[in-house]
Amino acid sequence: MSLAYDKRVAGRLAVLLAAAREQNRRAGAMDAIIAATALTHDLAVWTRDDDFEVLAELAPELCLQRG
Repeated sequence: MSLAYDKRVAGRLAVLLAAAREQNRRAGAMDAIIAATALTHDLAVWTRDDDFEVLAELAPELCLQRG
């Protein structure tokens, strides 16, 4: 499956990065793009990367699965 980086994903990314900035939190650009894509398409993120915890705190609707 291929998911495009489109206006909806870009908008969601902007919201995530703005929230990170407002809360003085660090969010990596690539992880934030992945999270924004998952949020836009109502998908879970399967990860071993602890950096996604910050993104899940910023967007509680982000579904993280550890694997």
